[in-house]
Amino acid sequence: MLTDLDETLKQLLIKNIPIKNNEVDIQFDLPKRDWSAGLSRPTINLYLYDI
Repeated sequence: MLTDLDETLKQLLIKNIPIKNNEVDIQFDLPKRDWSAGLSRPTINLYLYDI
């Protein structure tokens, strides 16, 4: 179920924000210090803390 929600949110962003899918990563990961150190390009992170 959360995978479907993640994909829906990703598609909404792609359709409504003028970004190209191959220019910006869209992720749903817990933002930890080591996570941010591993980013290689602009990233929108939609970690869902509490649903």
